[in-house]
Amino acid sequence: MGDVIVASLVIVSLLVSLVDAHALSVDYYAKTCPDVDAIVAKVVKKAAMGDSTVPSALLRMHFHDCFIR
Repeated sequence: MGDVIVASLVIVSLLVSLVDAHALSVDYYAKTCPDVDAIVAKVVKKAAMGDSTVPSALLRMHFHDCFIR
């Protein structure tokens, strides 16, 4: 379950990094997609159940896209 949480945070962080930081706020999706956290967690959990390498792959992708450049 910890991997799912990490993967969810990675996905949300990735989404945040794709958008101009000045346009974001803590409640950025509150009106357009209030269930974004639950949706992402559900999708990542389902993917991780089918393939246990998904959380680590998402973390690796985020690291290389955001820190290595």
